[in-house]
Amino acid sequence: MQSSLYHSNQSNVTNTHTTTTTSSSSLRSRFLSSDYWSPLKNWPLIMQRTSFKINDDHILNLAIKARLENRECGYLYRRCGSNQDSSSSSSAKWQLKWFILYQNLLFYYENVNATKPQGLYLLETCYSARVAPKNNKDGEKLNCFSISYTRDGRNSIELAAESDMERQAWIDAIQTCSYNRHVSLKDEIETKYLHLSQVYETETKSKYQYMQQVEELSGEVRELRKELSRYRRQHHLLRHRSIAEEDSEEIRKIKKVQSLCRGWL
Repeated sequence: MQSSLYHSNQSNVTNTHTTTTTSSSSLRSRFLSSDYWSPLKNWPLIMQRTSFKINDDHILNLAIKARLENRECGYLYRRCGSNQDSSSSSSAKWQLKWFILYQNLLFYYENVNATKPQGLYLLETCYSARVAPKNNKDGEKLNCFSISYTRDGRNSIELAAESDMERQAWIDAIQTCSYNRHVSLKDEIETKYLHLSQVYETETKSKYQYMQQVEELSGEVRELRKELSRYRRQHHLLRHRSIAEEDSEEIRKIKKVQSLCRGWL
């Protein structure tokens, strides 16, 4: 009976191991299959989509916050059709819009008095750089810069500022608005904080040891002062005694002289 139970348990363990191995191998084969990676293979087609569903109320609430807590705002020229190819974008027109940068969201309005934004750009993991004018035609802006989501600058958004200083300010603000960058900065600050905390604890211990040494040395100084005061008192008494003894000897001599003088008289 015991041997049959042992064989049945062994068979169950073997079946379980076989099932686990089969499932893991099937998952591995599915993971490595072409069907599993088909969305990534079609990524260029996905990037060509121009519209997605989004919560309008949430965006409007963020736009209200952006009016109050924005990092950068001002008028910028936006090239219409800048997400198309270079041949069409070179002949596209510029439109003046009011832009507001809030965290990693870039809103643009018809003008500064508009209540609702006309559009929104998500700036997470984006790239921003200066752009040279494409031609010397009338109406071509000089202080241009682009916002793209790939390193090669494809499908970039072209904007232009009134001055080079404003353009550089917008580029710096856009390059530092990424949430991932803030997370990395937070981790770096936490690492520095831990290091400074350790240094502070070490310095606190050293300070406590130094305070103990100072107290011990202060006690020794007090003892030395007491000994010095006792020595001064003893020295003062000895000096007075020696002076008194000298005075007594002189008085004796004077008395002897006086007695001799009296005897002669």
